[in-house]
Amino acid sequence: MEYKDIIFRIAQFRDKRNMSAFELSQIIGHSGSYMYRVESGEIKLSVETLLDILKVLNVSVIEFFLGNGENFDLELLEAINCLSKENRNVVIDLIKKLK
Repeated sequence: MEYKDIIFRIAQFRDKRNMSAFELSQIIGHSGSYMYRVESGEIKLSVETLLDILKVLNVSVIEFFLGNGENFDLELLEAINCLSKENRNVVIDLIKKLK
């Protein structure tokens, strides 16, 4: 994922939450124009600010980087991650057979 993709995903989640760039900027403690400047490429986000944004948008890091909209199932991913390596492989094999 490139930086421009990260910015695009932020805008997607922000829009999905019906939140303006101005509003998000203020909630994370920046001037009202901060997110406009980020989204235009004028300034770069720090990891800390990205995490603050995800917290405000109620989006996990996993969902942000691995999710692809409506087809993403965070509950399934979390359940699979709790399995032993052996059981994880069994589930993966089963899923491949169901394709």
